[in-house]
Amino acid sequence: SAPTLTQTETSLDAIKTVPNPFYLFGPYEADPRDKQVKFINLPDNCTIRIYNLGGDLVKTLTHDENSLDPTSEIWNSLTTSNIPVASGIYIYYVDAPGFGEKIGKMAIFTEVEVLNRY
Repeated sequence: SAPTLTQTETSLDAIKTVPNPFYLFGPYEADPRDKQVKFINLPDNCTIRIYNLGGDLVKTLTHDENSLDPTSEIWNSLTTSNIPVASGIYIYYVDAPGFGEKIGKMAIFTEVEVLNRY
């Protein structure tokens, strides 16, 4: 379904990441070296914090009504230090002032760890 703008606290449940799980590439990448995960169904203003399972903050994204797409935000799968993230499970925390909070998870698999034969 088409992304919609989150307008109420109950619609925070619609926030998710796509593709999830993320294997090698996604439909939003113009270049194969540019790995992108998209957060969709976001409210006008929110902060997205991405953590690894150890509880370390990996990246903080700020989304506002002036974004190119008012309902989504793209994460290039790089850490704050511009290092590509490792394969694993990541937790995202969306803080939407005036609406509430959403906690979700996403899986990322890098090229090296995808098996060609089983």
